[in-house]
Amino acid sequence: MSPPSNRVLPKTLPADADPITASFFDYYRTERGYHPRSVNSTTAWTGTTPMSFFALRLMTNIDMLAPRKALLVAGVDAHSRYYSEDVQAMAPDTVDLVIVPGADHVDLYDRKDLIPFDRLDEFFTRNLA
Repeated sequence: MSPPSNRVLPKTLPADADPITASFFDYYRTERGYHPRSVNSTTAWTGTTPMSFFALRLMTNIDMLAPRKALLVAGVDAHSRYYSEDVQAMAPDTVDLVIVPGADHVDLYDRKDLIPFDRLDEFFTRNLA
């Protein structure tokens, strides 16, 4: 087992924190999303924690998705929005994309007022019923 690296998130949020760090801190380091066994909340990733992500080219098999439909949901202010847009661009007939106004990446974990439940219901009703 590799020794732990630096914490994923600081114990306290610096005044000059970038928006992504601030967003994740607001979730993982507060009561909002803190959990004592969460790597993001408490300790640190090890040197090998993310290795499976590095070993897999994420869109290698996207053509295997069709004819099944997929729904991606991203916040308009999410740092990860580009990835959902790239996937949708690669499979426009297969992937539906919902961009949520006023949301960042972690807002869609728990901000029930921002999660587009109507769009989720519509998608699953149309594609799984």
